[in-house]
Amino acid sequence: MTTLAKTTKKYSRPDAGGLITTLLVLAVVTAPFWAARAELRLFSEFLSFLALAVLWNLLAGYAGLLSVGQQAFVGLGGYALFVLCANAGLSPYSAIPLAIIAAGALAAVFALLLFRLDGAYFAVGTWVAPETVMFVFAMIPVLGGGACMSLPTASVKAVAAGKELRESIVFWLVAA
Repeated sequence: MTTLAKTTKKYSRPDAGGLITTLLVLAVVTAPFWAARAELRLFSEFLSFLALAVLWNLLAGYAGLLSVGQQAFVGLGGYALFVLCANAGLSPYSAIPLAIIAAGALAAVFALLLFRLDGAYFAVGTWVAPETVMFVFAMIPVLGGGACMSLPTASVKAVAAGKELRESIVFWLVAA
């Protein structure tokens, strides 16, 4: 081997995936500054569905478990957030972690029951679990009795004083 071959440096091209990821993160972080309200809501919905798709991929793709019941835990987190804000008088910022803990606690209870099932039985069990949660929540009058409930105005304004800042903060929370 000659000395010329030893001293030749290899130059690699920049990582395109890293550059695209950086640009996407930058676009998400700055979205409230350049996107309209309708676009922010659309982006929020997209990010919510993306989170559910990742959850489903973890269960079905990696663990091989076909689950159709993760919406029960999303719904429980939402109801917990609303009840903690409306009835307990907590600010949304302190209610969000508690709602996550409540949804996790229900998931742990259901996990004890559902992870005993295999194959199609697991899929049917994860279908029955959210239906059970839905029927239980529909029977509780404080939760609106199945007709939904609204977040109190004071709780909404506790997120931020102005509408634009409030929608930006909600978008960033969803993105996080």
